[in-house]
Amino acid sequence: MFTTRTGKFNEIVEKIKGMGIHPFKCNFLGAIQAFTALSNSNWELKMDLYRRFGLSEDEIHNAFKIHPQCMLTSVKKITSIMDYLVNQMGYSSSYVAKYPCIFCYSLEKRIIPRCSVYKLLTCKGLIKNQFSLISLLNYNYESFLEKFVIKFEVEAPELLKMYPSAVKSRAT
Repeated sequence: MFTTRTGKFNEIVEKIKGMGIHPFKCNFLGAIQAFTALSNSNWELKMDLYRRFGLSEDEIHNAFKIHPQCMLTSVKKITSIMDYLVNQMGYSSSYVAKYPCIFCYSLEKRIIPRCSVYKLLTCKGLIKNQFSLISLLNYNYESFLEKFVIKFEVEAPELLKMYPSAVKSRAT
């Protein structure tokens, strides 16, 4: 019994090393977690899903190396996030795959609201600098409100409707 588990574990470790993930890196444990949590059929299902969005094997493996949890995200969530970012926001699937931590964010609570704010501000010409998708999503909530909502509340009052908590945060 133990030799089978040990053998399987060693097989996983060698597979992860073969993908170029070094055992002393933080993401090594995440990769072990992903491989132990997913059956081979679920792994292939996720690979096929990413391929359907046009990603190559190398792009998928690079995404996994950066953030192994991208393979633990549900098929529904991956599909929803890719559909929104690629088909509605116009990002390439290759660009999204460079930032695989995106698949751990909530589409409804973080991705859509922040992309909507950014889109509105750029359409109105209020933002001069280009912001990467990942920088928009990585801001903590308060910093995002300050930098993108409160800062432009006069020029774009509709932002306060998109983020009503911005009004509350200024009142306290």
